[in-house]
Amino acid sequence: PAAAVIRGTTGERELCYLFGDRVGRGYVFYPNATVDVRALSSASDPLQSNLRTFAGSTIALTFVGVGISAGDRAALVPSGTACPKATAYAVTYGLKYGGVQTLDASLVCSFLIPAAKLGLQLCYLHDGYPNG
Repeated sequence: PAAAVIRGTTGERELCYLFGDRVGRGYVFYPNATVDVRALSSASDPLQSNLRTFAGSTIALTFVGVGISAGDRAALVPSGTACPKATAYAVTYGLKYGGVQTLDASLVCSFLIPAAKLGLQLCYLHDGYPNG
């Protein structure tokens, strides 16, 4: 079996599915199925190319991607750890790594890094998807 997402006549995405036992018959169109695709393609600080900062400094990140919008949230966690659910971040980390920050209308959020820490990774939370 295989699935394909095609652009419809009005620009929306539409789902078509090919059943493994019907290869010669082609794809079957499912007009009521919806696909929500979101992808973060980059997060960068326009003032710094290497994303290094000093303890006590603020770093502002600009986000780019498909489905990225104001109201989405980002957080920093130690490298090699799993991103926690949004509801668990404050309990696990508090403001230790800058807290959970909300993207503004320019798709930017800022983190105040209170203490020196090597190797932080970014967690991204799409608005409307509270747990990841």
